[in-house]
Amino acid sequence: MAPTLSEDDTDDLIYFARAGEFGDFREALEALCKREGCAVDEILAVAVDGESGNGVLHMAAANGHSDIIKHLLTTLPPSSPSLPTLLNSRNAAGNTPLHWAALNGHLSAVQVLVEAGADPYIQNGVGHDAIYEAEVNDRKEAVDWMLKEGGEGLEELG
Repeated sequence: MAPTLSEDDTDDLIYFARAGEFGDFREALEALCKREGCAVDEILAVAVDGESGNGVLHMAAANGHSDIIKHLLTTLPPSSPSLPTLLNSRNAAGNTPLHWAALNGHLSAVQVLVEAGADPYIQNGVGHDAIYEAEVNDRKEAVDWMLKEGGEGLEELG
């Protein structure tokens, strides 16, 4: 059974991820997992803002909090069937956490997400992928890294 989070529970997780308050984030996440008797991926699947569709990974990525992203990824087994879903979750505008990290130029977050399996080819609601978002926002380091290291075939997009 899916966990039931209150709006305050969700708001707290999203706020801590956005603000980079790692200790508070980890504590809140652990407490919710314990209270709901479920795994981290189950909490992350339901901890989504009802209006924007942004989840915890969106907020951590948008603000460059690689420590929170890494923590979340280490709590999930690499073969977890929910990992690709979480990494590539789309908000109401179709943006993934990678779109947010790329357009804000957070290279470390881009690297962590892509290396964990985030799909750089996903297009948002207006047809832009993460590399395009980085490019139009003058995030040269993110563009260069994704073209060079980010995935096979990306160099053909530049």
